[in-house]
Amino acid sequence: MKPLILILVCILVTNCSDNNIESSTVIDTDIGLEYVNEKGEDLLNPNSENHYNENTLKVFYLVDGEKKEIFRSNLAYPKMFEISASKDSESIIRYGLTLFLNDLSDEKIKTTYLQLNENDTDTITHTLQQTDNYNKVIDKMWYNGNLSADGHTFKIVK
Repeated sequence: MKPLILILVCILVTNCSDNNIESSTVIDTDIGLEYVNEKGEDLLNPNSENHYNENTLKVFYLVDGEKKEIFRSNLAYPKMFEISASKDSESIIRYGLTLFLNDLSDEKIKTTYLQLNENDTDTITHTLQQTDNYNKVIDKMWYNGNLSADGHTFKIVK
């Protein structure tokens, strides 16, 4: 019985390779957003007056010249965003929005639209850099036409 188990283990070990690890693709397209008004009040905080309602936010991608609302039911965040709360260094709760940018378009410059409400839609464009055969990360990004200095976070005053 021991020789049979040893043979099975050897077969399993020799059939496993790093090829499975190498073939997995990572596309890093998430960015962090904070929205405040001119008084510095958090517009993602549901307790703030005139906050952006998570239930009415929509994400659209520009794909083949057509603006398409995105909903991917197989993902953890099917509407392509997440709003979460965290405490800052002064123990003040701050809300942030993680937005997953367009990864469907074959265009060199990809476009994502974030509809905050019926009257306010922001435009995010970005390019992806291929870091190796499988992985892609944001190379450059513009929020409403303004180039991001650090590539992944914006504090937006509305």
